Amino acid sequence: MRPVRKSANVVIDQLGSEGNLVAMNVGANGTIYIALALHPGDTKFEQLGRAMFFKTQPDSPQRYRIGAWQHGQLIFDVTTDQEMFNVTDIQPLGDEILLVCPRCRRNSESDIEQNGRIYGRDGEFKRSLLFGDGIRDVQVTADQKIWVSYFDEGIFGNYGWNSPLGSSGLVAWAPDGAKLYEFSAPAGVGSMADCYALNVPSNLDAWCYYYDEFPLVHIQNFKIAGVWRVDVAGAHAFAVQDELVLFHGSYDDPEVMHLIELRDAGRTREIGQFRLVDEEGTPMKAERVVGRGSHLYIAAGQEVFRVEVGACLEAG
Repeated sequence: MRPVRKSANVVIDQLGSEGNLVAMNVGANGTIYIALALHPGDTKFEQLGRAMFFKTQPDSPQRYRIGAWQHGQLIFDVTTDQEMFNVTDIQPLGDEILLVCPRCRRNSESDIEQNGRIYGRDGEFKRSLLFGDGIRDVQVTADQKIWVSYFDEGIFGNYGWNSPLGSSGLVAWAPDGAKLYEFSAPAGVGSMADCYALNVPSNLDAWCYYYDEFPLVHIQNFKIAGVWRVDVAGAHAFAVQDELVLFHGSYDDPEVMHLIELRDAGRTREIGQFRLVDEEGTPMKAERVVGRGSHLYIAAGQEVFRVEVGACLEAG
C-alpha cells in the first residue's frame, strides 16, 4: 500500500465555525462548492413501523450558507433563508446555484415534492425542479446538463413512487426539468440497481459505476462508448484520466484508492493501491469524496484535498 500525501485545496474554516457541513461538490471547472446548515439539523429519520426514512422537510425552514472556492481562494459566499427542504447536494447551474434534497415524496398526482431548489447568486430563491426520489449524486456540465444518479429506492420505488423518475439509475435533465437522457445497460452487463459513483468530466462525457456487477461505463453524446469489468466492488467515487481510473474505497477498505488501467475489449489491470496520508504520514479518514474529471476531492476535518490520478503514478 503506497502513501499519497495530501495538499490542502480548501479550508472550510474560512466561513467560520458556525454551521454543519451538509453538502460538498465540484463544478465543471473545478470550483469547490459547500453548503453549511446554520440552524440545528432536523434531518432525523422518521419511524414508521420498523422502517426508517429520511425527513425531506424540516419542521422549521433551514438557512444555508454557501461558499465556493477556486484555486484555493474563496470567491463566493452567500446565505439563503427559509429553505423548506433538507439539502445534501450542491452544484452551480449557469449563474445560479442548485441545491438538492435526496428524497422526494409523491403524495398524489398533483402533490409531489420539488426537490431541486434553485437560488440566485444573491441568495434569493428562484424556482424548483422535480428530480424524483432516491438521489445519489448530482453533477452539472458547463452547458447546464444536470446529470442525476439514483440509489436503489429511487430506482425501484418508495415514498409513493410506483413509476420512479430514476428507474434507469441515471438521468440527464435540462435546466427546465425536461429529460434529455436515460441510462440503458449495455449488452453483456446487468441493469443498474444502485449507481454507486458518477463522474461527468465534460459537456459530452459521463461515466458511471454501479451495483451489482460494478461495471465502469463511459457515455459519450448520450451513447455507450465503452464498458469495462472492474475488480473493485463498493467504491463510492472515481477519477478518470485518459486510460487510468482512480477509485476511492471498496467493501473491503473504505479508505483505499485503487489505480486501474483500462485496456482493450473491456479488460482492466490494477496498477497499485494507495492511501491518503497527512504530512506526518498518518492515514486520513475521508468524510466525503467527489470524483470530477481527473481528480478526487476529499473532505477530511475542516479541509478539502484534491488528488489527481497522475499523483498516484508519481507516488508509485
